[in-house]
Amino acid sequence: MDDETKILWPHETIQVRGERITVNELRAEKTFEFLRLLADSLGKFVTVTSDGRLKGDFTIAQLKDVTVGSAELAKFLILESTGRDEAWFKDLRASEFVTVLDKALEWNLHPELLKKVEALGRHFKAALPGATAAASPRSTTSSDGKGTTASH
Repeated sequence: MDDETKILWPHETIQVRGERITVNELRAEKTFEFLRLLADSLGKFVTVTSDGRLKGDFTIAQLKDVTVGSAELAKFLILESTGRDEAWFKDLRASEFVTVLDKALEWNLHPELLKKVEALGRHFKAALPGATAAASPRSTTSSDGKGTTASH
C-alpha cells in the first residue's frame, strides 16, 4: 500500500490463525507513548556530546530493529495497534507475533510519517536554535557526605 493511502485509510486486515486481525495506525495519545518507549530503547544509538547536545545516527531499519528487540515496545505496539487483549497476545506463536509486529511497524513507522516527524523536529530546531539537552537522562550527582560529589 502506498504512503498516501496509509494516511487516508490508516489500517489493514491480516489473517492470524484464520482470524481477521485489523492493524491500525496508533492514535495520537498512543503514538506519544510509543515514541517515548522507542526513545528509551534508542539509548544505544544516541549519545550526549560534551556540550550537552544529543547526537544520533540511525536508520529506519534500525528503528524497526530496536522495536523488535524490545519486548515491552513490541508488545505495546501490537496490543495498541490491534486493540487486542493480553490473553490474545500471550497465545500468539512466534511466527504470528512476527507477522503482526511486522504489519504494526509498517503502519506506525512508515517513511511518510517519519518524514513528518523529522519536519517537526526541524521546526522546533528553528524555533529554539540554542536549545540543547541539559544532560544525559541517566546522569545523576551524589555526595559521599564529605563534600565530594560524583557523577553516575
